Parts: sequence; structure tokens; C-alpha cells
Amino acid sequence: MKTARQELDIINAYEETGSLRATAALCGTTHKTVKRVLDRRSAGQRPGRWRAPAPGLADSFTDLIFAKVKATDGRITAKRLLPVVRAAGYTGSARTLRRAVAVQWSRTGARCQRFGWSVSPARSPNRTCELAPHPALRESVRWVTTLRPGLVSTAWGSSFLGSGIG
Repeated sequence: MKTARQELDIINAYEETGSLRATAALCGTTHKTVKRVLDRRSAGQRPGRWRAPAPGLADSFTDLIFAKVKATDGRITAKRLLPVVRAAGYTGSARTLRRAVAVQWSRTGARCQRFGWSVSPARSPNRTCELAPHPALRESVRWVTTLRPGLVSTAWGSSFLGSGIG
């Protein structure tokens, strides 16, 4: 994906050279990219502007998903929600629904009681979990590493976890 400045450089270089391959050599890209940039320009699109993303399969069901997540205080899972949404006309996959439910969890600020992580609304759907400081987690890591030192490795190395420090 080229920035607006790079696309303008490609357009200017093409106007000077008149050749796709010469323009590609000057701009450090391929002739296919030059052709795509020029096609977008001839179609009337501005440099650096892309079309709006297509609506997802679950977008029309976000109100229903949000209502169920809110009513259950974030305890409902996508597995339990799938039959309800299918009855309403959803035709997408279970994985797509899981992504949509994760986004709605972040909207409600739900908290998982079982594992102790909270869903932060400011983060992206790909990073929805934050571990809460919990002593049981620290004890679990210490227990695993004392049984089998070197089993768990971190940025500090496996010897740090197995040494009892921390």
C-alpha cells in the first residue's frame, strides 16, 4: 500500500517517462503497482484514498449481540449466542460471530470472572484481554517452573522463572 506522496511520485514519474517499467524502476516498485495507481487515478480516486471497507456479515446484528452481551453482563459466549443470531437470519460463520462478540464485550466493559481479565474498550478487537494482577497467576507460574525448570521461557529467560526470583 502506497502513501499519497508515493502515489503522487509515481504519477509524476509516469508523466515524465511515459513507461510503466521505467516509472517502476525510478520509484522502486513494480510495473503492476504503477498500473494500479494510474488506473485509480483515471477512475477519479484521489491518491492515498481507498474505498470504504465492505460491511461485515455480523454488522447488521450488532444491536442484537450488544443487547445479549449487556443483559448477561458479558457472560454469554459466541457459542451460546450463535443459535439466537441464526434465528434472526445470520448466515456467517461462528468465527466471524466470535469476533463480533469480542467487539461488543469491549463496548460494554465486561469483565471475565473466571480468568480475571478485563476487556478494555480503548484497545483493538485483536487485543481485548488484559491480565489483571492476580497472585494466583504468579503462584501458578512459580509452581510450573519449580517442577520443570526451563519449561516456561520469557524475555528474561527460563532461568529467571526457575530461580524463584520475582
